[in-house]
Amino acid sequence: MTDLSTTERVRALGREARAEAAALAADWAGRDAAAWDAPSACRGWAVRDVAGHLAQGAERAPVVVRHALAGTPPPDLSPEARAARFRAMRAMSGPELAERFPRDIDAVFTLLEAADAGALETSVTVPAGPHTLWQFATQRLSEAALHHWDVRAPRDPEATLRPEAAALLVDYLLGRMARMVDHNASRERAVVYGCELEGPGGGPVTLTIRDGVGSGGRGAPAAPDATLALPVEAWVRLVWGRLDLARALDSGRARFSGNRAEALALQALFPGH
Repeated sequence: MTDLSTTERVRALGREARAEAAALAADWAGRDAAAWDAPSACRGWAVRDVAGHLAQGAERAPVVVRHALAGTPPPDLSPEARAARFRAMRAMSGPELAERFPRDIDAVFTLLEAADAGALETSVTVPAGPHTLWQFATQRLSEAALHHWDVRAPRDPEATLRPEAAALLVDYLLGRMARMVDHNASRERAVVYGCELEGPGGGPVTLTIRDGVGSGGRGAPAAPDATLALPVEAWVRLVWGRLDLARALDSGRARFSGNRAEALALQALFPGH
């Protein structure tokens, strides 16, 4: 997916985000009260909590983009304001949020898709840190795709991310390794991992851990401490703390060369968020 222009990438992100939003809406609308309060795979959150989190972020996103494109100060993104809106959203029913979420996803991508390539480089600061608008578009898809998996996984242990969505997340995640890696788990370690990502958006990538800081990039390392081969969607879940790596290795879904213990240590570096 590295050959896409910025505007092409945003259009592709919009297609996938709308598809994820529609699938989530169908899931939420079809849950009874017990299923709405059932645990998700997002630690400590019921499905209701995941839906509330997604909905409050999606509601805020078009406002953030409008202000960024207009060059005006952003709205209140304080933790207190976001927490209050989250509480209001999680109190809503599944059908209510199923109506709101796809509408707000469509609204933000309609704005982003109408922007030119220069405007998509506009910087905006959101709770996840500074983003350009095209990175913000990627974050919107990442939220929908990962949390869609969170609500499906308890019912379906073999659930995976849609390959088309996962393919669009690889470069974004490689660029954010410094935030993704757990600093406590990586402190005083120096290790280089090679990952052979299989499927659309894949290819060789390198993850480097040094002095408690992670970095990533396209291309294979010259001398990795361990190399993993796995589907793109499994790698995305690994980086987000949503892959049982030992199980994936034992089942053959992921394969390694080099030190198995070092390969498994990769799990601890990515506890998820």
